[in-house]
Amino acid sequence: MHPFFPEHKAPTDKPSSPPPGNACGQNGTPEVTCYTHDMLVSSVRYPYSGGGLAPGDSAAPVPRTDIPAPGENVLATLRLGIHLMRQAEYISDHDVKVATKVAEVICGGNVSPGTPVSEQYILDLEREGFKSLCGEKKTQERIQFTLKTGKPLRN
Repeated sequence: MHPFFPEHKAPTDKPSSPPPGNACGQNGTPEVTCYTHDMLVSSVRYPYSGGGLAPGDSAAPVPRTDIPAPGENVLATLRLGIHLMRQAEYISDHDVKVATKVAEVICGGNVSPGTPVSEQYILDLEREGFKSLCGEKKTQERIQFTLKTGKPLRN
């Protein structure tokens, strides 16, 4: 029995069909699509189990190449907010470094507003920022502390 949904039985390996007359519409008519708890759990466990979505049947998603980057204007606004938070002593110097890297990724780097960028470009910015932060002693201390205690370190 599920602790939050006592009317549902525990998930099984095979999805069960909904009983007629429940929230799926009157007597199971196809007006509304619904899933029982078992069906949702099964779809999470076995995402390629039906509907023609077997690994050989589906095509890989096409990465986008036309994402309009917010650009340097939004980046300047975020940097101002970061600066003001530091001046008010809400964040540390290391928080400024982390927040600046995140802002650069969100804005697509220092580009003109609306410049089309690709998913791969954004992922590359993210990877570059993450790797540079991993080289920082304070980032390593934060990661180590969080893994040890489960709590964030404010350094």
